[in-house]
Amino acid sequence: MSVEASSAPAPIWLSICIPTYNFGEFIAETLESILPQVVEGVEVVILDGGSTDDTTAVVSEFQTRCSALRYHRRDERGGIDRDMARTVDLARGRYCWLFSSDDLMKPDAIARMLEQIQSGFDVYLCGLTICTRNMHRSRTIAS
Repeated sequence: MSVEASSAPAPIWLSICIPTYNFGEFIAETLESILPQVVEGVEVVILDGGSTDDTTAVVSEFQTRCSALRYHRRDERGGIDRDMARTVDLARGRYCWLFSSDDLMKPDAIARMLEQIQSGFDVYLCGLTICTRNMHRSRTIAS
């Protein structure tokens, strides 16, 4: 009798949770900064709070390129707090990284986060750079 390898999917360690509403103008650049960094054990979960712009079309195009991108859409606005909570509810990862739909992820950020997760803490606080709409640096907050 032979024993076959388990076909169970690999565990998801990190869910990048992105609530959005009418950010079609920005979300493509956000996803361009995240998706090239996605590796096994990482998923990206987007909850659209009923956008009336082209957010659905923009995200759908990225879904064809990345199977780890999951998109859920509400029929009506839930509000940022409800949408943020629902995005985390939809996540399958052991850890959730709350991310805004108009933010950009620095290169190697996911790899660094996965390394930090190995330390076993429950919460990780990351630094960030605040920029203007034209991406001019306003200030940096170190972690």
